Amino acid sequence: MSEAALSIAELGRTNVEAAAVRATHVVDLAASINSPRIETVRDLQRRITPYGGVYEVQASPPMLSNFWGLAA
Repeated sequence: MSEAALSIAELGRTNVEAAAVRATHVVDLAASINSPRIETVRDLQRRITPYGGVYEVQASPPMLSNFWGLAA
């Protein structure tokens, strides 16, 4: 899940747009993994949720929006 770590690093640099783009790939990967060892993905979810107003976070695919908890 190094993509999740990279996305979290982007958030740390306040580069939310790049983090959201990477996060899309992370969620796609996580959906294909049946393992409790995806805590980094859950950490990413907690960190990116406050940025729900950023276009790239809002414009994410529906599956990702559901993951972020942003779906209406």
